[in-house]
Amino acid sequence: MKGYGASHVGKIRTTNQDAFFVLNENAGSLPNLYIVADGMGGHLGGDVASKTSIVSFYDYISNNPCPKDNILDFLIEGTKQSNAHVYEKSRNDEKFRGMGTTFTSLCIFNNKGYVTHIGDSRLYLINNNGMKLLTVDHSFVNELVQSGKITPKDALYHPKRHILTRALGTEPYVVVDGFVFDVNPLDRILICTDGLTNMIEEEYIEKVIQTNTIENAVDILVLLANENGGTDNITSILIEIEGDNDVA
Repeated sequence: MKGYGASHVGKIRTTNQDAFFVLNENAGSLPNLYIVADGMGGHLGGDVASKTSIVSFYDYISNNPCPKDNILDFLIEGTKQSNAHVYEKSRNDEKFRGMGTTFTSLCIFNNKGYVTHIGDSRLYLINNNGMKLLTVDHSFVNELVQSGKITPKDALYHPKRHILTRALGTEPYVVVDGFVFDVNPLDRILICTDGLTNMIEEEYIEKVIQTNTIENAVDILVLLANENGGTDNITSILIEIEGDNDVA
């Protein structure tokens, strides 16, 4: 298992409200862990929300045993605990009031990927069959796309494209998307914020990933997103499946 991540503030924003976490080794009783979070909520709030979500989630994962036959529920509970922690922090400090973040986590075990997801950061599976989006955007424009009112291309330029319908930390309780998917050796998995996908078409993202090492692919994608405007913070993690993965 090998993962590599990078983040950049972009060309417009003055602060980077994205955060990411890459651990190719044991995370508590889990064999690995990968997280991307895209914060929102004022000058300080978004940065605090994204970082707090990852720290509190990792604290839960590290300090609680994971049942090997119930990894997904374990990750979902960790995500809910993270939500409660971010929400409490926002309620206790006026300058963080209303802050929240997207949150997408991944653990690979026994040739399966376990995912929790809130918001509009994305997770893609890339292999010989192409690049497939596995997460669903919890956003206003995605609801318009799903209802047929606008096209996916229209969504890229819609004035309300940044409005989320679900985020971590904005409410005391949150609904967490959780799912499991099959992985095979040489598959690659991309987790990224919308600062990447809004700047580069999916076809070109796939081409870069398919023709470079994971380290070079991530660095190239961040560079291209900036060259195409860099209107938001840019964060991506790329993981390559190297073989069977077992809990230590």
